[in-house]
Formats: sequence, structure tokens, C-alpha cells
Amino acid sequence: MKWLKLKELETQTREPLSAFLLAAGLHAREPLTARPFGRVAGALFGILPWPLSMRLLERGTRPYLKVFERLEQGAHNENKAFFTYVVAHERAIAEFARRECRGQKGNSLLPVTRLLQGRY
Repeated sequence: MKWLKLKELETQTREPLSAFLLAAGLHAREPLTARPFGRVAGALFGILPWPLSMRLLERGTRPYLKVFERLEQGAHNENKAFFTYVVAHERAIAEFARRECRGQKGNSLLPVTRLLQGRY
């Protein structure tokens, strides 16, 4: 159920990303290796011990968070909301993973759920 909630967040995030790219006159294609890599990573996360998967998930957000935070800081007004959302997206995933690692399984999805409801 938790993986499905994270998938829902990724799906929700695709919409503002597509809108941002369209408004900027850009077009992005999914790399050919993205889906196979995602399947392998998903399978790996599924067989690794849960705490290890959560540590890897949290660490995986770090490079993206750094980039998105810089983009948010330098964004002009028309792009600020988009980058604020993307930063919130990465922070929600990282916080979910940290809560899982701390054993807070009952409220670990709260940051993700808030973001899905438009609260960030």
C-alpha cells in the first residue's frame, strides 16, 4: 500500500512537470533505460530488508533535492510555485523514508498524503 501511495505521488507530479515543460517550450522524452531500471530497482527494493530499502530511498532523494532547491531559489515568480512543489515532493519522499527507518510506520505516509492533497 505504501509503494502504491508513492506511485500516486509520482503520477501527480508528472502533471505539473509536463505543464512546466510545455510552458517553457521544452519537450522531454523518457530515457529508454528508465522503465527497465525502474523495474529492476523496484524488484530490488522489494527483496531487500525494509530498513535498508528506506535508507536507500532517502539517500536517493538527496541529489535531486539539492538541484531542485537551487532551482527554487533562483526561480522567477512564474516558475517559483513549480519548483516549490518539486522540492516538497522530494522532501515528502525523504521524510516518509526517515519515518519508516525510525519505526513511525503509522504516520510515515503523512507528508506524502499532505502533498497529494495539495498541502505543502
